[in-house]
Amino acid sequence: MAKESKDFKVGEILRLAKECALQAGEFVAKARRKNFVDRQNNIENVKIMTKSNTSDVVTETDQKSEALITSMIRKRYPKHQIIGEESSSGGYNLTDKPTWIIDPIDGTTNFLHGFPYTCVLVSFA
Repeated sequence: MAKESKDFKVGEILRLAKECALQAGEFVAKARRKNFVDRQNNIENVKIMTKSNTSDVVTETDQKSEALITSMIRKRYPKHQIIGEESSSGGYNLTDKPTWIIDPIDGTTNFLHGFPYTCVLVSFA
């Protein structure tokens, strides 16, 4: 748990987390609709990569969503630690610094198949 500090207030953190999730959610929803149309037209524009195994996938949209969230947090809290599912796949060190934990698309497989059952996770510890 982050130590109390004068550089942030809980209400401000909650507002920023919500703002990040909503903006990234809009971005992901638009990308899902575009990817679905591309797949219907047999155009393979969807960039898919794997992480630890072939069923652990990451898309360009995952990476862009995480970058969007990270940039929004960094603008307000440049000293906070950020653990992103895509950018921290090589590992990370937990410290007592205020820490944000991000999953830019929870439900990437659903996203790839055009199912709307996904969400953006932004948490603070």
